[in-house]
Amino acid sequence: MTTSTALLELVHQLESSLDSELEAALLEIDELLMEWSDIHHTGDPAVLEDDAARAAVRAGIVALIDRDPERPIAATAIWVLGKLFDDSLEPYLAQLAARFVFDPRLSWHLRQTAIALDNLDVLPDLQKLEDQDDNAALARVVRDYLST
Repeated sequence: MTTSTALLELVHQLESSLDSELEAALLEIDELLMEWSDIHHTGDPAVLEDDAARAAVRAGIVALIDRDPERPIAATAIWVLGKLFDDSLEPYLAQLAARFVFDPRLSWHLRQTAIALDNLDVLPDLQKLEDQDDNAALARVVRDYLST
């Protein structure tokens, strides 16, 4: 089975309502993206040769997040979405960041969104944080990004 075929099969599992099934599918998608990257020595899982598989993965993950962006599994989905290194996701990720930045209950969601934005090289100040676990500092970095 090719990586693209396996990814397409996993996208269908993202329609589940069970968090355990969703998490398993997301982790498997992440593993396949990294495996593909290693096999092709790209260092970048976004460079899938099969654009249809990449688009399907992106659409499936975005649909999962959009069903309930504040649900805990959405943070995992954002983490995997960031592994696509897809520049066209910046507006979507910025929208999520704006939703999470002022709600301390969603600090983990904000962190995953910030990392996804950092993967696109649009959040350079993230690397400058002295304490990577400082949620207030992270929120400041994200607010600065959103204000530009």
